Amino acid sequence: MGNELIHEKSPYLLQHAHNPVDWRAWNEATLQGAKQHNRLIFLSIGYATCHWCHVMEHESFEDHAVAKVLNENFVCIKVDREELPDVDQIYMDAVHAMGQRGGWPLNVFLTPDLYPFFGGTYFPKANFIRVLQKIAENWQQNPAEIKQAGRELVRHLKTDVIANPVIPGLAPGSMADCLHLGFQQLKSSYDPHSGGFSLAPKFPTGMKINFLLRYHQQFKEPHALEMATKTLECMARGGIYDHLGGGFARYSTDQRWLVPHFEKMLYDNAILAIAYLEAYQATQAKDFAKIAQETLDYVLRKLHHPEGGFYCAEDADSEGVEGKFYVWSEQEIQAALTAEEFALFKKVYGVTKEGNWEGENILNLQSEFDWAIKADPKLKSAQAKLFQLREKRVHPLRDDKILTSWNGLMISAMALGARVLGEEKYLQAAIQAAQFIKTQRHPGPGAGIHDSELFRRWRDGEAKYLGTLEDYAFLIFGLLELYVTSHDEQWFSWALALQKKQDELFLDEKNGGYFFSRANDPHLITRKKEGFDNAMPSGNSVAAMNLLKFFGYTCETKYQQQFEGIIKAFYKQFSEIPIAFTELLLACHFYLNQPKSCQVPMVHPHP
Repeated sequence: MGNELIHEKSPYLLQHAHNPVDWRAWNEATLQGAKQHNRLIFLSIGYATCHWCHVMEHESFEDHAVAKVLNENFVCIKVDREELPDVDQIYMDAVHAMGQRGGWPLNVFLTPDLYPFFGGTYFPKANFIRVLQKIAENWQQNPAEIKQAGRELVRHLKTDVIANPVIPGLAPGSMADCLHLGFQQLKSSYDPHSGGFSLAPKFPTGMKINFLLRYHQQFKEPHALEMATKTLECMARGGIYDHLGGGFARYSTDQRWLVPHFEKMLYDNAILAIAYLEAYQATQAKDFAKIAQETLDYVLRKLHHPEGGFYCAEDADSEGVEGKFYVWSEQEIQAALTAEEFALFKKVYGVTKEGNWEGENILNLQSEFDWAIKADPKLKSAQAKLFQLREKRVHPLRDDKILTSWNGLMISAMALGARVLGEEKYLQAAIQAAQFIKTQRHPGPGAGIHDSELFRRWRDGEAKYLGTLEDYAFLIFGLLELYVTSHDEQWFSWALALQKKQDELFLDEKNGGYFFSRANDPHLITRKKEGFDNAMPSGNSVAAMNLLKFFGYTCETKYQQQFEGIIKAFYKQFSEIPIAFTELLLACHFYLNQPKSCQVPMVHPHP
């Protein structure tokens, strides 16, 4: 027996398909049913490799007592945030507006009209049951009050959609000021001991690194280069980096990058590969090239669909235990290696009998060793043996959805890797991914919408969910990088067609910038326009860079004007906290350093 989620393709939704909770998917029938029967909605949002999502599922959603309260009082809807980022974004903003911290699982209570009135993230079971009972009781006794609270919150969210007044003009000097202020803000938040720009938890900062490298290049600021390279070195030494298999985990729970949240995300590894490649270009430090190469190789080995395209992620958990796949006891390592190999490996990676995390060892390169030690034959032999031994363990779940937006980032990383490292296999991987998306990820003739439109997600032969701004902007970004590496005009032509469709679907012609979602979606209570960067750059920031590149290639001034529209739309916040718009700073740097007169077009501007 199962609930309605057994008919879905999302690995996250399928994880909940046999819960006793009567889960439904976010669709027309479910939402209309809640409205017709005047029932509250319990909306739970997460993703397949989310550790705390697993915890709450095991504690609450697999529990029959909790399921009974949910089923009797709510229409229960599960959403994979990676399939419906527009839904996730709206209700995450709502929870923030309630004064709560964001995160996943995101659990929000909605009126039948989809208006949020209460929410949070992870709820312990006992507290969760009390919350459910109290909300159900209040709905029975005073539904008008709950509906009013929801309406007021939505009014606040809609007011905040375009919070910035459009400025009348845009001077290059004002953008330069943003660059300088962004550098100063990064400098003030920099951790000189461990790199990075926070204490704990500490997240990878690829976009910030790229900005610092460009700032150093333009203004010859040595501290910018020092902050960038120190951060990259500390991350690559820490446990957040997989020293046996390559690739980076989602974030570090501590200040010195030692203890990761062990899940590996495609977008993190794309953004960080680009950062290490650009650092190698700036410094010629071969260690940065090696980390980029190992990261891209990890993606090809573990996150690559045989026909092209890249999977989403690998879980933090295996056999129900966080990090079990990645950690080691001293005894395990000693038993697998020769005496000489063990003695060296133990010193280099800080292995102890006591361990450095919950009695186990997270491998991390000790500070007394430089990168050259990795070329030692004994160490290379030890790493190979331990890698093969680890491959025999139960592997973490792989979320094998293929998302257009994230693939755009990885296409860019692979194309840049091919160009910088001279590796043909990376170019071929980028081409295969682009071809896969082009053939599998749009509806094709006769589907009822334009042939150039994108779907967001592909899995198991099914393309679903119309693309958002991210899907268009990130894929265009990747295609332009692929064009530079391959010199194949088909990628430029497709990028140009996608840009035209992006403008039709998302451009705010009056106020500048792009909306995240399409107009007139009856199930979205507001239409967001996002400029802030989070774990990934914002769609508007990536679009800004794309537009400047199109202007350089085609000499069509509309692209530069649309870029300026993005700057104007977000200028108030951008000028005050440019550190929150790092990818937009990169676009401004590009704008300020592009030729004063338009280049001769490299290709015909119209496909």
